Amino acid sequence: MKQDNEEEEAVEDWLAKLSASLVTDGKKSFLDSISQCLSCGYREMTKISLTTMVWFSSSLASVPDSEFQLPAFSVLISKLKENLENSEWIEHKILAATSLLNFSKIPDCMNIMLTMASEIAAPLSDLLEENRTAKELYALISQED
Repeated sequence: MKQDNEEEEAVEDWLAKLSASLVTDGKKSFLDSISQCLSCGYREMTKISLTTMVWFSSSLASVPDSEFQLPAFSVLISKLKENLENSEWIEHKILAATSLLNFSKIPDCMNIMLTMASEIAAPLSDLLEENRTAKELYALISQED
C-alpha cells in the first residue's frame, strides 16, 4: 500500500510539472497553439487536438489545486464550446463534451460552466442518446439527476 501511495504521489507531481511546462514554457504557449488547432477547420487536426484536450483536461483535474487549472480552462472553454455547438462531426462533439466533463471536476471551472449552462446544455441535448458522457455533463450543468 505504501508503494501505491508513493507511486500516486509521484504521478501527481509529474502531472503538475508537465502541466506547468505545457502552459508556461516557450514563446507561444501550448494552450494558444492547441486553441488555434481546435478551430483550424481540418477534421483530423481538430480530432487530434480534441483528443489531446481530453488527456490534458483529465490530467489537470487529477492534480489537486493546480494554479494552471482555471487559466487553462479560460483559454480553452470557448473553443471546446464552439466544437460542441458547431462541429459537423459527432466524434468532435463527444470529445469536446468529454473535456468539459473533465474540467467540471475542478470547482472553479464548474462554476464558470454553470454560468453558461444554457449555452452548453442546448448542444449537449442533441448528444444525450449518443453518449453517456454527454448525458452525465448535461445532468451536472442542468442540475438534474
